[in-house]
Amino acid sequence: SLDVTQRFTSNIANLAIKFQKSVFGLKYNADELKVLSQIDFEKRIVEYHYFQEYTSRQLYEAIYSVLENNQIHSSDCCIVCSKVEILREIDFLIRTIKHERTQTTFETQEEYEKYNEYNDNNERIEGIRRIKKCNFWMKTGTIKLSSIHSFKGWEIDTLFLFIEKEENAKEFTNAELIYTGITRARKNLIIFNLANRQYDGFFRKEIDTVYDTPY
Repeated sequence: SLDVTQRFTSNIANLAIKFQKSVFGLKYNADELKVLSQIDFEKRIVEYHYFQEYTSRQLYEAIYSVLENNQIHSSDCCIVCSKVEILREIDFLIRTIKHERTQTTFETQEEYEKYNEYNDNNERIEGIRRIKKCNFWMKTGTIKLSSIHSFKGWEIDTLFLFIEKEENAKEFTNAELIYTGITRARKNLIIFNLANRQYDGFFRKEIDTVYDTPY
């Protein structure tokens, strides 16, 4: 069975269940999903954005456009992706353009460039990631960025899930990460599909609010 997930809004729970059934079939038992009541009338957001081409700057601008249009404070959200590289670039833009503090589970762009010249670069970077992951916390009053792996066990009101293109050999692993990402959002889920056609049809069918960004 995949991890049992707690505290969903019903629209996200339904999306998670449908994704699980569509992609995994009988491989896993259905999760127990505990659904939050929506009787409080609070606005819930589930959006799907497809990017045929993109830059880190465009993704950064799209994130803040969603936050501003829906009056969501950046401290209430986390950006997750299967790969650190693009998150590292967006983290740099948030800190240098927005001048906001961030909370991450990985090294900064500056740290990466600093240690890139050393022979033991990978060991140094892994050490930074271990420390960052151990000190990662939700109640920091800052926007969060994390790999999906490192965000397992956490959940947050608003989650941006990046779906990247993957090699065929990693296709099923990527599906598991996408499912995990979906189940980390408590109230609002914004999916950025970065030119991954594998899951485009599913999300277009299941999510009402769809945006195409043909940069």
